[in-house]
Amino acid sequence: MNIYKHIFRQSAVYSVSLLFTRFSSIFLLRIYTAHLSPRDYGVMELLDLTSYLLIMLVGLRLGDALTYSYFGATDEEHRRSAVSTAYIGAIFVGILIGTAAWFSAVPISEFIFRSAEEAPYFRIVFCTMAVSLPLEVSLAYLRALNNPRRVTQIQVCRTATAIAVTLTLMLGFKFRVTSVLWGAFSSSLLGAVIVGIFLLRHVGTSFHRALFMQQYKYAIPVSIGGAGMLFIHYGDRYFLERNCTLADVGIYALSYKLGMMISYLYEPFAAYWNAQVFAILKTPEGEQTYTRTATYLTLGLTFLALGLSVFAGPILTILTHPEFHGAARLVPLIAMAYVLRGVGDHVRRIFMVENRTGLEMRVSIVAAAVCLTAYVILIPMFKLTGAAVATLVAFVVVGGFGFWQAQRVRKFHFEVRRLVTIFGCAIVTLIANVMLRPPHFWPQVLAGTISLVGFLALLVIAGFPEGDETEAIRYRLVNFRRRLSVAAGS
Repeated sequence: MNIYKHIFRQSAVYSVSLLFTRFSSIFLLRIYTAHLSPRDYGVMELLDLTSYLLIMLVGLRLGDALTYSYFGATDEEHRRSAVSTAYIGAIFVGILIGTAAWFSAVPISEFIFRSAEEAPYFRIVFCTMAVSLPLEVSLAYLRALNNPRRVTQIQVCRTATAIAVTLTLMLGFKFRVTSVLWGAFSSSLLGAVIVGIFLLRHVGTSFHRALFMQQYKYAIPVSIGGAGMLFIHYGDRYFLERNCTLADVGIYALSYKLGMMISYLYEPFAAYWNAQVFAILKTPEGEQTYTRTATYLTLGLTFLALGLSVFAGPILTILTHPEFHGAARLVPLIAMAYVLRGVGDHVRRIFMVENRTGLEMRVSIVAAAVCLTAYVILIPMFKLTGAAVATLVAFVVVGGFGFWQAQRVRKFHFEVRRLVTIFGCAIVTLIANVMLRPPHFWPQVLAGTISLVGFLALLVIAGFPEGDETEAIRYRLVNFRRRLSVAAGS
């Protein structure tokens, strides 16, 4: 089977759970925005950010360490030992940081919100955090086994549980923020139990302290780097909370939620690629696969970012109350930032393969420092727009500096001309759409559709498709027409 078809098919399986989760949240926006205020959204954003930051700094990226240990093991016994050690270690770490954070809920709440009223929210979040660590290690093991169907089943089950609990508490008991928090806890607990049973049946319960310390050592720079990336993703909320109202933070959070839909395409791919790249690069075609995949990933992410940008207004008109419609104007900046983030993550994955995780930390720290400077300068002056621009600037730094460092570790010959063509055509298309965008719903839908078709036409005119790709496209078009003819005849 063609390697790119295999990557696409495996990623497509992972995408089922992600799409189910994301589209569920989108379709539930009408309910959530009717029962939650923009301030509630702002509170939840800051709760999520705090828990993610604690996980990154203390809980570490043990899933990444497990993947490296798993593919570096010489036999099946050592692989089982690596998995069991990482899983049991994650349980202990989860208990420790969950307990410590529980008793620190009041001072944390006073620091974040300048009030102790949100401390009960933090306690629920910290319980969720404690069970999430072993769950993520278990899912990393399933991805290393290249078992996307099992991962998808578990994630869909988790999402369904979270929705059921959240809606029951929100609609039946009139809970607000706590309904969402208890839904997240219930789903994480269920997933941890199901996957934990599966994992322990397959690998046993051995724990090796020396091996866990090796995994911990591998994960420390990745975790610090992850904390830096998390600051780029969400740190602007802290600055916005001090320069705007919590309602403004909620509007910005909705803009971010829409712009981050880029992850619909990237995260399923990353779930497969980040685990299997160790094996792919050992094949004779590994380097070519690495660079060509970067081109296809860039094309897919850019197309999705354009789609989100040109349809942001109609989407929010359908799914949200009018007080949230202003979120549409920030979506193009955020979407483009996440295109750069996805491509940059792909390029920097070589740090994990070559056990150079310290470079991941270095790139993230530099980018976070640039981002902090941009937050301090831009947010007080331009509020929400300043936050979005600061995020974009930070991911430009991540992409550029990360590419330079990655090429020093292992040089790849990326398809630079084609990458430039993609970005150039996207910029032209977006500028044309912004200049000609009509004010009403259906004309906006029509203009967005024309923009996406125009982007694809520009790519063809600019000579983006190569010979084998042109033939493949032509073959599929002919095959599609033939099927339409057969269907019409029947």
